[in-house]
Amino acid sequence: MDPLTDDARPLIGTCSLTAAQRIAAVYNRREDCHRILEYRPVDVEVPKHHVYACRVRFAGSGKTVPRHILAPDAYAAFRQLVGRFGAAIDCVGVWLFPEEMEADEPPILHLDRHGRTWSARRIAS
Repeated sequence: MDPLTDDARPLIGTCSLTAAQRIAAVYNRREDCHRILEYRPVDVEVPKHHVYACRVRFAGSGKTVPRHILAPDAYAAFRQLVGRFGAAIDCVGVWLFPEEMEADEPPILHLDRHGRTWSARRIAS
């Protein structure tokens, strides 16, 4: 938001540069647009062992449960979940912060099981 005014505020969330460009383009096309919208890369230093927020969907029941995993990176969090639950899970989403998961923001890593293999989609870096 406009950093020169008192009501400037950051938008919470993790997104790719492409997603940020799309958000800015849509916002700037609006007729009631009276603010300046900026996007800037922000480096977030993640500690070596960070608690990642995860959402796990179980294959048999379709039930989705949140989990918090202490891991060195998002892929390590996923590997821990697969090691813990094995073939019982068919979908995993990993967020950097629990607030982003609770706000239904896109995960930084989304993995789906297709038979015996997993396909990964990294949303943001």
